[in-house]
Amino acid sequence: DAEWGTAIEPEAIRAIAKKTQPVKLIAIVHAETSTGVQQPIEPVSEIAKEFGALLLIDCVTSLGGIPVKADEWEADILYSGTQKCLSAPPGASPITLSEKAVQALSERKTLPNTWYLDLQKLEAYWDNRRAYHHTSPISMLYALHRALAITLTEGLENRWQRHERNGKALQKGLEALGLVLHAKEAVRLPVLTTVRIPEAVDGDLIKSELLANFSTEIAGGLGNLKGKIWRVGLMGESSTADNVLFFLSAFGLLLRKHGFKADVTAALESAAETLNV
Repeated sequence: DAEWGTAIEPEAIRAIAKKTQPVKLIAIVHAETSTGVQQPIEPVSEIAKEFGALLLIDCVTSLGGIPVKADEWEADILYSGTQKCLSAPPGASPITLSEKAVQALSERKTLPNTWYLDLQKLEAYWDNRRAYHHTSPISMLYALHRALAITLTEGLENRWQRHERNGKALQKGLEALGLVLHAKEAVRLPVLTTVRIPEAVDGDLIKSELLANFSTEIAGGLGNLKGKIWRVGLMGESSTADNVLFFLSAFGLLLRKHGFKADVTAALESAAETLNV
């Protein structure tokens, strides 16, 4: 457990692992969209090895936007989604398993209580056994193939740098507007920014007017942060300098309309400096 907006400290994970030995699996979210936090994975990987546990990493939001190092992290199970930084339609989940994870699946004594997510049945469907499991969503596979081709054409390093640059520009611009970012700077995601809603500002009204007047949608807070923050995604093909500047202009105008003294000029200048435009 951790304060929302901060990373989970490795020692907290280690302490729980010590209490609950033996530990079969440690699961962690790499890019936490509820809080805007990028969780450092290397220390968690070391703890998993220390306790002989499998390491499962949720990379739904991070794949294609920030570095995902499955081999370096020695991840046993790593999965993602197609709809975020890969900019493909939703509906598929890329996944990779280590030999250790495959062995654990084959040795399990209790049958899975799910058909849809039974990885052994999925393996038998995809390998040379071709055992029936489902009707493959062919259109999704073509869409993912095209999205990956676009990603590789841009180059992974270039793509990561684009997300980093645009994310920082957005965040600097939001701060120049006079707003406070929620996630701690050291672990702040570039692809999803959490912004605290100022007092006396109706967060839901700003969201609805942003959508109605500027065709731009942002999300609100979840759980402990419901009604306290906005969540602004900047992922995949939507992560552009033009979108950063457009959003800051529109957002600032709406904030001013509703009584918050947002400095739109300062926000645009700050973002433009980071974007070098």
